[in-house]
Amino acid sequence: MPAGKPELIVRAVDAFGCKAVGLLIPLDGQSANPTMAASDRAVYIKPATDGAMALAIAHVILTEGLWDREFVGDFADGRNHFATGETISAAAQVAVTDPETGEVTTQPAEGSGFVELWTHGLVDWWNEELKDRTPEWAEEITEVPASTIRAVAREFGTTRPAMAIMERGPTSHTNGTYAGMAIHALNALVGSLFAEKGGLFYQMGVPYGDLPVNADDYLDDWAENGEWKDQPRIDMAGTERWPMTSHMMQEAGPNHLAGDPYKLDTAMFYYTNPIWSAPNPRVWEEALKDVFIIDTSPFPGETAMYADIILPDHTYLERWQDSPTYPFEGWPMTALRVPAVDPIHDTMHFGDVLIEIGKRIDGPMGEYYREIDNVENVLRHRARGFEDVAIAAFAYAMMDLMAVGHRSFNTSSQMPWGQPIATYLYFALASSGLGMIAALPLVFGFKRFYPLAKRSVYLAFIILISGMAVLAMELGHVFRMLWVIPLNMQIQSAMFWMGVFYVADLAFLMWKFQKMEGREWDSKTSRQIGIASFLAVLLASGNLALIFGMMSMRPFWFDGLMPIYFFLTAVTSGLAAVVFFTYLAYGFNRAAMPPAMRAMFAGPLPRLFAAVLGGTVLFIAVRAITGLYTNNPEIHLVWRDFLFASPVYQASLWLGIVAPFVIMLFAGLRTNPAVQVLVSMAVFAGLFAERYFFVVGGQVVPLFRGTWEWGLIEYTPSLTEWALTIMGSAMLFALYAAGERFLNLSAMPSELEAAQGVEATV
Repeated sequence: MPAGKPELIVRAVDAFGCKAVGLLIPLDGQSANPTMAASDRAVYIKPATDGAMALAIAHVILTEGLWDREFVGDFADGRNHFATGETISAAAQVAVTDPETGEVTTQPAEGSGFVELWTHGLVDWWNEELKDRTPEWAEEITEVPASTIRAVAREFGTTRPAMAIMERGPTSHTNGTYAGMAIHALNALVGSLFAEKGGLFYQMGVPYGDLPVNADDYLDDWAENGEWKDQPRIDMAGTERWPMTSHMMQEAGPNHLAGDPYKLDTAMFYYTNPIWSAPNPRVWEEALKDVFIIDTSPFPGETAMYADIILPDHTYLERWQDSPTYPFEGWPMTALRVPAVDPIHDTMHFGDVLIEIGKRIDGPMGEYYREIDNVENVLRHRARGFEDVAIAAFAYAMMDLMAVGHRSFNTSSQMPWGQPIATYLYFALASSGLGMIAALPLVFGFKRFYPLAKRSVYLAFIILISGMAVLAMELGHVFRMLWVIPLNMQIQSAMFWMGVFYVADLAFLMWKFQKMEGREWDSKTSRQIGIASFLAVLLASGNLALIFGMMSMRPFWFDGLMPIYFFLTAVTSGLAAVVFFTYLAYGFNRAAMPPAMRAMFAGPLPRLFAAVLGGTVLFIAVRAITGLYTNNPEIHLVWRDFLFASPVYQASLWLGIVAPFVIMLFAGLRTNPAVQVLVSMAVFAGLFAERYFFVVGGQVVPLFRGTWEWGLIEYTPSLTEWALTIMGSAMLFALYAAGERFLNLSAMPSELEAAQGVEATV
């Protein structure tokens, strides 16, 4: 496993449970990194000789019969004919006719030929390359002892799963492409391609939406059929000279000087400085002397010294940009980079530079760029693709639930509540917390919190709707909840009253929001609705706590203080939500907020956040200490062998709850906008994990079996259960985006807005 990005390789080893054989490539003598620390064996190799090592490993795997026959194939006679220096042949194929159907198929003829299954070209690779690539041959090239190479090959060939992961290091040399191919081919030999429990797969791309317009609709004749289509690239990438590369930037300068394939007239440089980074900078210095150079770097680099025009880009702290992450995680990921500061100098986003140039071109190209408009418009359209993620998650969950019902969940009769219930609990309590926050100005008269009131009410409504959607899907029938609960009238059931109170909560939230839309903030009716809504929130979340707290047969949940715990963590969730979504509304730029809102984020809000975080930490600590030292063996078992034995729970507790509390204790940190955003996101994740482990933890001890039976019930959410969580989250963000677009969620009473106007004038 050649090291390139050590931290990613260590993460892959941990995630897939592979045995790590770290192939460490040192620079400037010997070096060490996290891959070495995670390895069972570290091998120091001469730089740029990775390909030779891979060939020797493949040679040993084949000659010693260690390859995966179910994936690669085997010799027709079942014997291993791979021997050093000896060639092999592919098995001949003969036609066979089925006597009953008359269907003609092919099958290997009798003999010693090799029959490949899922690989292609192994026979040729062996005959032309591998048969002579012994560990002794590789030792002279790599300076790795032949005995070590043979040991690594045997460990790799006998370990399942095993992955050969290569990164930049092995491919950053002459012949690097072929070295990378040789390394990757080892995965095929041991059957690690598309294999369960530790295989390599294709990386899905980020599901971006379409651009505002389709470029194909704006192509003129020259764009479609011009002579330029037969002209090779200046770097000759993709030609016979460099057939397997997508770009060879370092070749552009030398090729221009040689006039092969032609001379350049103009060159634009973006995010590159070849006079500093190319293998032969003096060649580039000569090449740039007779070319019209456009440089876009925001910094005065070496290449900029040769520029005829400089169009400086924003720095990364000043621009909007989509930022797809490195595809090593196993799933598509992207992020939105937002400006941390306004541009300091007279710079422009490079994308907007290109678009503005394009707008000035006559013909269909100019029309195309005018439709594109600007980078922000592009990002908005690209982000619409994520709406399809929510639709896909909903569709997948619906189809799976309709097809097999609760069998698509990993729940059981012993573990009836899984991640969907934890997701609903998380959303429902976050909604309750937001309702309590809105009550601060609307019920209790804390008018400094008015700037948050309308957004809190709207968030409370849409988060509760999203949670109910997840709950409805969890029932296995989307609309069952709408008629089963009210018609059954199980008035002695806490679940019945939970439904009643949360429906009342929804109704009061809608009514209260309608009053604020009508500018009725302090009317008698508005105050009465606010009081009713606050009572509904307390009853709903308190009743939800009793569903768990009254279960004496589930000792981990059975607790008379459960409503207090739910109230406290609800407010914590609500504060995290309102902080994050408010910053999101203003592009994570507090300077863009109205003065009253800025003052609140710099004063009372972070203090309140710190206080409720402290209460949450205290309550969890009391529960944990009680659980670890209680004489109730079931509670002790959950805390010791399930919660604190889980690295995920430990990480969510310390990084998602305790660390944010410690950070918020410091006045200089808790008023910092970036810290507030990071803390809100950490608390989001921490409390979601807390809900998950709370729900599952109450069920891991087998019911009615007694604790004398060793072992806890195992549970891992299924793909359908994850789809429900994703669906609920995507629904929340979609509804919030609609609210920000069509509603003024930052509205506040007229006297506050007037005061802000006076302050702004002064």
